[in-house]
Amino acid sequence: MAGLNPFGLQSANQLAYPAGRSFGFNPTHFASQGIALGGSYVASGASVLRLDAPGSIAITGSITGLQGPIGPTINVASSSNKITSSGLLVGSSTSFTNAFIGWIGSTNNRFTPALTPPSYQAVYISSSTPPCPLQMYVDGAGAVIQTTSVIPANTPVFVVGTANNTTGYILVVTNLLTGQIYSFTAAFARTISAFTGVVSLLNDNASDYWGTGGVACTMLSQANPTLQQLLQWATDPWSFWYTRSPSIAVATQATGVTVVPTRTLMGVGV
Repeated sequence: MAGLNPFGLQSANQLAYPAGRSFGFNPTHFASQGIALGGSYVASGASVLRLDAPGSIAITGSITGLQGPIGPTINVASSSNKITSSGLLVGSSTSFTNAFIGWIGSTNNRFTPALTPPSYQAVYISSSTPPCPLQMYVDGAGAVIQTTSVIPANTPVFVVGTANNTTGYILVVTNLLTGQIYSFTAAFARTISAFTGVVSLLNDNASDYWGTGGVACTMLSQANPTLQQLLQWATDPWSFWYTRSPSIAVATQATGVTVVPTRTLMGVGV
């Protein structure tokens, strides 16, 4: 029988942390389109690895590394700290896709992984006390989607949102403990502004956006997937970061650039 993670999920379960599988980057995944806009990142110790390409990661203050209920996770140690990364693409975009896997603590949950200042293109957990809603922001003028209260405390979740300047917005959430998937849509409301080329992985402005849980992995790209594609991803959320297909992983750390050799992941830990 497959081993159990701290939540009692079997490791063979696609919702569980993929213990024994190496992380990597799969350029053929539909969400990888325009990944240079933001990047693909996983937690590693008390730092972050960038998987898709070289780039700089800067840490302001200290980062907490946890071996949490969904494997390695990170969080900023206080509201005065943050993590940022330099995207390889700067300029306007008609769409973006932002996703993360994390777990919600008991208080102060205001995650903003893969936020792109100054225009707040992101999905994040916005309530201080679970059960809390998720909000999706486009251009910083207010939430275009706010979910119903579906996320209780101490719950691992996969969250992915996509925005398009003409077709509107989609938000999909998977409760990794129960397997329940929620989807929300909204009509086009505001235009996506130009990106600065700097991506905040946690805590966009080092003031009040942080949480007591943890983030295992996150991404931001220019992809414009359909609801059907997002729902399919929601059944196997780890596949974007812990790929089953041949991949090239290029990881970036706060102390410099580390190139992880090309590895074939087909069949590893599956």
